[in-house]
Amino acid sequence: MRPLNDPRLPKFFDKPATADNYYGITPGDDGDDAHDARISMSLHSADEPELFFSYQEQLFFEAEIYARGLGVAADLTKANTLYKKAVEESCKYFGVDAGTAASFATGLPNLSSVPDPVKLIHYHHWIDKMEEPGEAFTEWRRSGTEGNEVPALALPVGAPSTPLFRRYEYHLSNELLLNPNAPTQLKYYEKMWFDL
Repeated sequence: MRPLNDPRLPKFFDKPATADNYYGITPGDDGDDAHDARISMSLHSADEPELFFSYQEQLFFEAEIYARGLGVAADLTKANTLYKKAVEESCKYFGVDAGTAASFATGLPNLSSVPDPVKLIHYHHWIDKMEEPGEAFTEWRRSGTEGNEVPALALPVGAPSTPLFRRYEYHLSNELLLNPNAPTQLKYYEKMWFDL
């Protein structure tokens, strides 16, 4: 997000007073409180409304449909309009003023000028899921074939040298153990039906 000067950065993250920009950390690593940004304290607040499906999410899905030609003729011009409107609405949803949101979305590359337009749609759709980590996980898994997902995630520091997990399994509690239909073993690395 930093190279794009994304106006959602200060909405998503709190930057230390001593830092000159928003810097992330490698997953699983220890952060430096004087340098590294943290998740904003205004996200995930107790009085925040629960979001089930948003306008920008609808627009991202429609943009993907037209970019891929799913059930309709592929139309990058229409996909581009929908994609930029989705990014604009995402910015506004997170509190960016309307003028800045529109300017940022307009300044993004056109889908017809990038090698893989669907990946660009997935990238911004994934960013929009900042408040919905479960949905972001789903968006990441459906964004490309294994090893080509958007964004390219790596194993966290200290993680076992296995592939990134593909499904979240509920712990085998008494409720699950008593259910004859519950799985008998955890399958963290097996893909879900929508996982490419």
